Amino acid sequence: MKLFLFFLMFFLNPNLAGADIINGPVGHSIKKEFNFINYDKNKIENSESLKVFYNKLENLKNTNKSKILIIHIGDSHIQADYFTGELRMLFHRYFGNAGLGIIFPYKLARTNSSSSYISFSNKKWKHDSIKNKHPEMTVGLCGISIETFAPGSEITINLKDNKDVDYSFNKVTVFYEKDERAFGYFLNEAGRFNNTPGVFVDGSGEFYDVFRFDGPLKSVKLRTQQVNKNEDHFRFYGMLFENGYYGIIYNSLGINGATFDDFNNNESSIKQLSVLSPDLLIISLGTNESLGKIINPENFNDSVNRFISKIKHYNPNLDILFTIPPDNLLTRRITDFAYKKDKSGKRVKEYYKKKVYLKNEKLGFIRNSIINYALKNNYAYWDLYSIMGGDGSIEKWHKKSLVQNDRIHFFKNGYELQGKLLFEAFLRR
Repeated sequence: MKLFLFFLMFFLNPNLAGADIINGPVGHSIKKEFNFINYDKNKIENSESLKVFYNKLENLKNTNKSKILIIHIGDSHIQADYFTGELRMLFHRYFGNAGLGIIFPYKLARTNSSSSYISFSNKKWKHDSIKNKHPEMTVGLCGISIETFAPGSEITINLKDNKDVDYSFNKVTVFYEKDERAFGYFLNEAGRFNNTPGVFVDGSGEFYDVFRFDGPLKSVKLRTQQVNKNEDHFRFYGMLFENGYYGIIYNSLGINGATFDDFNNNESSIKQLSVLSPDLLIISLGTNESLGKIINPENFNDSVNRFISKIKHYNPNLDILFTIPPDNLLTRRITDFAYKKDKSGKRVKEYYKKKVYLKNEKLGFIRNSIINYALKNNYAYWDLYSIMGGDGSIEKWHKKSLVQNDRIHFFKNGYELQGKLLFEAFLRR
């Protein structure tokens, strides 16, 4: 409660809060416009299970001398980084910005990316992800990997300007596959084992190297180099950007179409995440199970339990928050007909295909399964389904241009609204 009152003061006092991105408490400012949202339900349930995390937030607020790392895993709702981008910005503004966090050049894997940075290369890269049941390459901590077989291949990351938060960095951790056949590489012309002016190598591990820079940067280039004839590939897993300050690092790791079992079948990504020593894991999965093949609660519960067991194996003290999937509808094409007169004037039937949206009956048991699992195992959850209005609410969001025509995915403003709601829920506990 003290934490909520403290930041309520920040929200209401523009001199303390900085730019007026939220006028008063989040729920208060948006409740007038969207009366179908259940603001009274916007809280984190079983929040006592996050006591350690909240104590860390309290310590960060009081001392400004600590760093908290959050990982948000999910599906397409997360990969676009609108939902998580809003959360990241709010956490950074009110708790301190310790860096942009993990990035991946999704464009080089021919899929959509966060709007906070752009990535490009001088070569084509092969890619693989947790969505492949039999991946040809090891999948890294981002749930996706890219690979090149050409020395001199580059990955360039340029951060876009952000008027609200400065995401310049002076520390980069490069995650990649280390083996005797891997190419060497340079990062801004600094090699793994030789320093250059303004850049130096500051540690390494099983699948990563750490680089530090003398000053803040907004761009970085990785370039592979063949050191000996036995080297024939370079497999890239992602980068972690930090700025050397205390505060929050909010990492968004979403994969389009992902399910709990996709992560279960690729334990390497979970193992790599443990290197980050996260303080909180937010899990936004379940939508694709609700849209996929017929599954029963027992199988789904087993998938959730196996995922959490793997996470806890590498991170035994990790706090966990589930988010309940939002409402969605199933799209079906049906045959219908209309009467039309033919050339002779005779009234005949003309058949055509039309799109209809049906209630997703599986969504209810997905929601109940996650909630029951969370309560049984003492984990927190945030019930987005109920908060957004429950059964059929996706149509109300669609009428307000918050949801795309598929009645599954949201527009940028819809995801940002969810980010504001979840941030308020953190403060309300």
